[in-house]
Amino acid sequence: MTAHLRLILAALIAGLLAAPAPAAAQEPDDVDIETEVERIRDELDATRRDAESAAAREAEAAARIAEIEAALQDLEAAEAEERARAEAVRAAAAAARESAPQPTAAGPGEVQALDGARLTVRTRSNVRAGPGLPHPVVATLEGGTTVTAHGELGEWTRITAGEQAGWIYSRLLEARS
Repeated sequence: MTAHLRLILAALIAGLLAAPAPAAAQEPDDVDIETEVERIRDELDATRRDAESAAAREAEAAARIAEIEAALQDLEAAEAEERARAEAVRAAAAAARESAPQPTAAGPGEVQALDGARLTVRTRSNVRAGPGLPHPVVATLEGGTTVTAHGELGEWTRITAGEQAGWIYSRLLEARS
């Protein structure tokens, strides 16, 4: 080693030998131990409360899930009922279409100039079994209803509107807008 390094090493060794010995570990007094025990107990209590709170939240979540599952089952049942009702309505509509009165050929004196024209009912109006007030009312149509004209006789127009067929006073109809 060089002389310079030997001097540094000697100084370090001398400094270590001259340094005071570290103080012996002191025993904590009873007050510090009691404080630490109390702190640990408080921490344990807080942890227990957190665990109880988490368990309560978990139980509440499980109850909500059960409620939601029950509501979903109810909705699925209602949806199945609605599908069944819709199918029944479709079947009834098909049966009604098959049995609905169809426009007949032009009668004596009837003009078929409007045959197939789409018209709109101006206001709530009665549809009659024949052209004129003495004929019975077979249906009532709301204003705005679209009808198909099949012929005219005097002031009356023979129409069909969906499943309804009959005669309506011509002034209660207007060209479809």
